[in-house]
This record gives sequence, structure tokens and C-alpha cells, in this order.
Amino acid sequence: MHESDRPRLIRINEVMRITGLAKSTIDALIAENRFPKRVKVAPRTTGWVESEVLEWVQSVIDRHRPPVEVLENACSPVGSFGSIAAPNRKHSLESVPVCARVRVRPRD
Repeated sequence: MHESDRPRLIRINEVMRITGLAKSTIDALIAENRFPKRVKVAPRTTGWVESEVLEWVQSVIDRHRPPVEVLENACSPVGSFGSIAAPNRKHSLESVPVCARVRVRPRD
């Protein structure tokens, strides 16, 4: 198992950093069953399962962004339009596809 595939417990400071929320807000969301529950690690220590916190963040993003539908396959490598990497940069973004035409579909 790769290290990044293993479950990881994170403490409140990292949860606050990942979510951008204050501790009091996290506590309120937990009380309302709207945030992942703490895991008791030791008598005076709790943590959160990192993957559960990240899934919660993604669900918040998904709820607040409308779905996007590709109108046509208008994707092409950036390289065909020229490199967008700045001079003196180590990496180029030439292999990143760019899609020009999308339509925002209303929520069902």
C-alpha cells in the first residue's frame, strides 16, 4: 500500500487549515451532523480521518457549483496554441488540454 493510500488522522489545526473554518464552526457543524465526527485517539486526544474531511470539502464545492456540460469536443493541447509557460520557468503546461466551449446546466 502506498503511503498516500493509508488512512491518516489529522488534528484540529489541520482540519481548520483544510476547510478554512474556525474551531467553533466545526464544532457547530458536528453538533448538527453536517461534518465528519471526531475519532478518539487517546483519553485527551481526538482527530479526524483525513479522507472524510477532504470528501466533505468536495461535497461543499459540488453543492455550490453548477454542473458543467461540454458542448463539443473543443479540447486541444495548449502546445497547439503555443506554450503558456513563462520564460525561465522549469515546467511548461504544453500538455494541459484547454476546452473552449462549455455550457452551465441548471441544477435538476
